[in-house]
Amino acid sequence: MLLKVEEKDNTFHIYGCSKLSESICPKTMEKTSQVYQKRERIIRDLPILGKAVYIHLTTRQFKTSSGYFWEQFSFSRKRGRFTYRYEEYIFESCKGADISYVAKQQGLNHDTVSGIFHAYSKKKLKDRKAILSVTRLGIDEIALKKGHKEYVCVLVDLDTHEVVELLPQRDKAYLIGYFKGLGASFCSQVKIFCSDMWQGYLSLAEEVFPQATIIIDRFHLMNYLQKGVENARRSLRNKFKEADELKGIRWTLLKKAEHLKRDEKEHLESIFKQPKYKLLKETYEAKEELRHIFDHIPFQKAGEILEEWVKKVKEKKLRHLFSFSKKIQNYWKKIIPYFQHRLTTSPVEGINNKIKAIKRRAFGYLNFDNFRRRVLIEFLE
Repeated sequence: MLLKVEEKDNTFHIYGCSKLSESICPKTMEKTSQVYQKRERIIRDLPILGKAVYIHLTTRQFKTSSGYFWEQFSFSRKRGRFTYRYEEYIFESCKGADISYVAKQQGLNHDTVSGIFHAYSKKKLKDRKAILSVTRLGIDEIALKKGHKEYVCVLVDLDTHEVVELLPQRDKAYLIGYFKGLGASFCSQVKIFCSDMWQGYLSLAEEVFPQATIIIDRFHLMNYLQKGVENARRSLRNKFKEADELKGIRWTLLKKAEHLKRDEKEHLESIFKQPKYKLLKETYEAKEELRHIFDHIPFQKAGEILEEWVKKVKEKKLRHLFSFSKKIQNYWKKIIPYFQHRLTTSPVEGINNKIKAIKRRAFGYLNFDNFRRRVLIEFLE
């Protein structure tokens, strides 16, 4: 029953009490109307017009034949200081924001907001088994502590782009144990496994996922190609130290040709016209040719054309791409399937960037479980 509403000090205060004349003991289920004592209970509710709202409830303690009990209200937990909907509001406010910031905005202490967030996170993630529905799995890692070589492993459903799990380490033995622990049916249902070229990931996939096609992520592969182009540039910078035209072209060389600005394109053309830069020109052209192969060549022709590209690198003696072309040959069976399925771990890379932002926002995490919950909640639809 609403008694009155007051506005003071930029807050709303709502006064009320129950209009029921009797209550039921939650333990004995005995009905009683005998009131032993009353007290005021203050519960914070959702803000109105940007102003904090406090509900002042006249709460009664009832007497029964077996003892005493305080009446409870369905909108708040027992002895709770907030309504359920305000706690939910706090929880949602913490998504994409630092807990300290939310605490300051709401005039609450950090531990209170942190407690609400982690309690609701645990509740929402309880018995969550999103990974069990995955058939196309992407995997990558992120450093939990910069410079400490402490990695956590990110598992992503490549169909939904959802983070399905965050694991505390990327050790091969640990990962094998984790995946096998999910059961033989799960291991058999995974049809695509996509990762970078780290041998630990590739060998565990061969051991754990008998039905899966293993695909090496094209963007990780291209990183090695970019290093070859960069090495070609560096060798020329060391050889022609006074050549002004070679200064500031690193990112121009690594850009896609169609993304070059007019002045960048003209700058490269002026460099490539000079015979002394022939190796750089041909290395750059090989880079663009391979990118075109991955972007446009169909699966049926991919193997043949990729073989021609590797052969051309050798014939033209593009020494800065020798190591890269060797990788293509060594990982051939795990590269060619890309052209059929066109799957990459690029969703994982984008997710990793968001995870890094989460980590920065909280100035790092000392507790992995808290970090895991934060990541899974922020990616939970």
